[in-house]
Amino acid sequence: MSFVTECSAAKARSVTSRSGSGPLPLSVSQARLWYLSQLAPDSPAFNGLVVIRKTGRLDVEALRCALMEVVARHEVWRTALRTVDGVPHQFVGGPVEVDLSFTDLTDLAPGDAVQRAIGSPPPIRWVPMTSPTGH
Repeated sequence: MSFVTECSAAKARSVTSRSGSGPLPLSVSQARLWYLSQLAPDSPAFNGLVVIRKTGRLDVEALRCALMEVVARHEVWRTALRTVDGVPHQFVGGPVEVDLSFTDLTDLAPGDAVQRAIGSPPPIRWVPMTSPTGH
C-alpha cells in the first residue's frame, strides 16, 4: 500500500462529533483517575499548576475572555465525572461564565505564595499570582 493510499484512507476515517449531552462512558484514563479519587477523595495529587510569567499590567477582562473562549472550545474543561447507579460516567456541560478570583500574594515568598495558591481543593481554579518584583 502506498503512502498516498494510506493518507486517503485515513481521511475517510475522520473523527465525527458526538451528539447529545447525556452520560458518556469514561475513557481508560478517566476511569483510573476516578478510581484513585475514590481511594483519596480530598487528595490534591491530580491538581495541575500552570505558571505563566508576565510582566506589566494584567488586563483582567482580556484574561477572563480568553479563558472563557478556551472553556467554550474544549469540552474537557466542562466535563464532570458523576456516578449513576454505581457506575461512573462523564457529563459535558455547556459553556460557562469564568469567574476569576484574585488573591494578593505579593507579600509572600515565592514558595509560600505557591503553597497558598494550591492549598485549597476546588476542581478548577484560576489564580493569577504576582511576585513582589512584578515578575
